[in-house]
Amino acid sequence: MINQEELKDMVISAVCDVNNNDLTLLKKLDALRSIIQEDRMEGKEVTNEDADLVRNVLNIIKENIANCDFCVDDLSAKMNMHRTTLYRRLTQACNNTPIRLIRKARMEKAYYLLVQGDWNVSQVAYLVGYHCPKNFTHHFIEHFGFYPHEVLKKMKAKK
Repeated sequence: MINQEELKDMVISAVCDVNNNDLTLLKKLDALRSIIQEDRMEGKEVTNEDADLVRNVLNIIKENIANCDFCVDDLSAKMNMHRTTLYRRLTQACNNTPIRLIRKARMEKAYYLLVQGDWNVSQVAYLVGYHCPKNFTHHFIEHFGFYPHEVLKKMKAKK
């Protein structure tokens, strides 16, 4: 279990990196998220049923990642569950809601595509299921803490 002082230091470090526009922020934030997730899950046993549920949900999300009309209702229909049941079981299994899992999968795929450098931000937005690049940019900043075009700039600078 992480103490509050260590958590505070990690957050301050991450905030400093945001101000420096450092792309290593992604790794630090992911580490921080996983630590917080582990602390929330501490003492809770993850069953095979929970792991299978999460695995199935993630597979369905990946299959439908480019579908801009894919939503929680579609996910719950494909899982043969009512949306409230899916919500409850996912929050119990992994402390994430269905919409967070969908958005997280889209953001991770978007980051991967941006790092590849073959597409611009608008094209990536459409490839990961967004109608509007403006909404995509908003969610990208919310998820990673920096603009998607900054990834492209960093990758072009490396080449």
